[in-house]
Amino acid sequence: NEKHLDRQFRSEVERVDMRGSMARIHLLIDELPAYVGFGPGEGVQHHGHSILGGSVETFERGWEAQRRGAFIEDCVIEAVIQSTSDRSLAPVGQHTLTLGIQQLPYTLAGTTWSAVKEKWADRVVEEYCRYAPNIKDHILGRVVITPEDLEREYLLTEGNIFQGQMVFNQLYGERPLEALSSYRTPIVGYYLCGAGMHPGGGVLGAPGHNAAQVVVSDLTGATAEEPRRGADRKGGGHKDAVTRLMGTDWGARLGYEFAKRPAFRGVTRRLARQRKTDDKGQSK
Repeated sequence: NEKHLDRQFRSEVERVDMRGSMARIHLLIDELPAYVGFGPGEGVQHHGHSILGGSVETFERGWEAQRRGAFIEDCVIEAVIQSTSDRSLAPVGQHTLTLGIQQLPYTLAGTTWSAVKEKWADRVVEEYCRYAPNIKDHILGRVVITPEDLEREYLLTEGNIFQGQMVFNQLYGERPLEALSSYRTPIVGYYLCGAGMHPGGGVLGAPGHNAAQVVVSDLTGATAEEPRRGADRKGGGHKDAVTRLMGTDWGARLGYEFAKRPAFRGVTRRLARQRKTDDKGQSK
């Protein structure tokens, strides 16, 4: 609130890019997927995390559709069959199958998730059946969780499982923004340790580990207290021109196009190493 957080800081927090929602389709099936190209029976294709239809082009089309509030055909599908590792998750002869779709828009153009969730799920399941045709006749139950559901039931803003876009201007010392990059907040004794902090989401556990180290350091006095930017600041902080540029839609797109070109990969790696070196130097 205004007592602890100044206006500029609150404005920066409100501008954190949360796009990149996810939806999941949980299925109960009574036969394992018979994936095209694999032999019969349970095998390695039923264990671990499978990515179906993944390609640079498909991910790029998904990003473009997300920006427009639309869906694409032939989306990338993540598939996990948890019950092959833990048989207690389903009755004998049955399995749990979770399909996940990322890069989805939170706000849809001309409609809402509540209105289209089942129809959208039908289309994804139909697409999945191109890889495992037998599943179409072996689905016993289905639960669809949309980005709206993730926000309402799990408090994940805009259904973003990473708690903020994993893009250039929201990584390293800018995750989720510069004033919070140390895991400290303007409120003394209050720290952040979720996926929205460095190094980000992906079931790493690293943000929590890093935040715990900062807490221990503050409690023991092992490190000097850093300025708590965002609390009672006069004049506020400032971001450099590159950071401001990357905070815009067209700036983020320009940065992405720059970074993916083979000719600039060496430059990108050098900048990343330099940023890491700078961060280490600041922490001493």
